[in-house]
Amino acid sequence: MKRPNQFDLLKSFLDYLREQDLTLLGNSVFKDSSRWVKVPPRKGDEVSINIFFKGKVPSDNQEDVMINDFLQTYGND
Repeated sequence: MKRPNQFDLLKSFLDYLREQDLTLLGNSVFKDSSRWVKVPPRKGDEVSINIFFKGKVPSDNQEDVMINDFLQTYGND
Protein backbone atom coordinates (compact mmCIF):
# COMPACT_ATOMS: atom_id res chain seq x y z
CA MET A 1 0.00 0.00 0.00
CA LYS A 2 1.43 3.35 -1.05
CA ARG A 3 1.60 6.01 1.65
CA PRO A 4 0.19 9.46 0.88
CA ASN A 5 2.85 12.13 0.28
CA GLN A 6 2.21 13.91 3.59
CA PHE A 7 2.39 10.75 5.74
CA ASP A 8 6.09 11.04 6.58
CA LEU A 9 5.73 14.76 7.22
CA LEU A 10 2.92 14.19 9.75
CA LYS A 11 4.81 11.34 11.40
CA SER A 12 7.89 13.60 11.73
CA PHE A 13 5.72 16.34 13.21
CA LEU A 14 4.47 14.00 15.95
CA ASP A 15 8.07 12.95 16.69
CA TYR A 16 9.07 16.63 16.82
CA LEU A 17 6.33 17.34 19.40
CA ARG A 18 7.64 14.51 21.58
CA GLU A 19 11.20 15.81 21.29
CA GLN A 20 9.94 19.21 22.51
CA ASP A 21 8.31 17.48 25.53
CA LEU A 22 4.86 18.32 24.17
CA THR A 23 1.85 16.04 24.23
CA LEU A 24 -1.50 16.45 22.54
CA LEU A 25 -4.41 16.13 24.96
CA GLY A 26 -8.04 15.65 24.12
CA ASN A 27 -10.52 18.25 25.30
CA SER A 28 -12.11 15.70 27.65
CA VAL A 29 -9.24 16.37 30.08
CA PHE A 30 -10.58 19.88 30.65
CA LYS A 31 -14.35 19.36 30.46
CA ASP A 32 -14.68 18.20 34.08
CA SER A 33 -12.50 20.94 35.53
CA SER A 34 -14.26 23.94 37.04
CA ARG A 35 -11.11 26.02 36.54
CA TRP A 36 -11.66 25.92 32.78
CA VAL A 37 -15.44 26.23 33.09
CA LYS A 38 -15.86 23.30 30.71
CA VAL A 39 -13.97 25.19 27.97
CA PRO A 40 -10.62 23.82 26.85
CA PRO A 41 -7.62 26.16 26.89
CA ARG A 42 -6.99 28.23 23.77
CA LYS A 43 -3.93 27.83 21.55
CA GLY A 44 -0.91 29.33 23.28
CA ASP A 45 -2.37 29.04 26.81
CA GLU A 46 -0.20 27.47 29.47
CA VAL A 47 -1.89 24.78 31.51
CA SER A 48 -1.06 23.61 35.01
CA ILE A 49 -2.77 20.39 35.97
CA ASN A 50 -2.39 18.68 39.32
CA ILE A 51 -4.57 15.63 38.84
CA PHE A 52 -4.27 11.92 38.28
CA PHE A 53 -4.43 11.49 34.53
CA LYS A 54 -4.83 8.27 32.64
CA GLY A 55 -4.10 8.64 28.95
CA LYS A 56 -3.83 6.42 25.93
CA VAL A 57 -0.65 6.51 23.90
CA PRO A 58 -1.14 4.96 20.47
CA SER A 59 1.25 2.30 19.24
CA ASP A 60 3.26 3.03 16.09
CA ASN A 61 0.79 0.94 14.10
CA GLN A 62 -2.24 2.73 15.56
CA GLU A 63 -0.60 6.09 14.88
CA ASP A 64 0.08 5.06 11.27
CA VAL A 65 -3.57 4.05 10.82
CA MET A 66 -4.77 7.37 12.30
CA ILE A 67 -2.44 9.36 10.01
CA ASN A 68 -3.70 7.44 6.97
CA ASP A 69 -7.33 7.98 8.04
CA PHE A 70 -6.67 11.68 8.51
CA LEU A 71 -5.00 12.02 5.11
CA GLN A 72 -7.80 10.11 3.37
CA THR A 73 -10.34 12.44 4.95
CA TYR A 74 -8.50 15.77 4.77
CA GLY A 75 -5.55 15.25 2.39
CA ASN A 76 -5.27 16.84 -1.02
CA ASP A 77 -3.68 13.92 -2.88
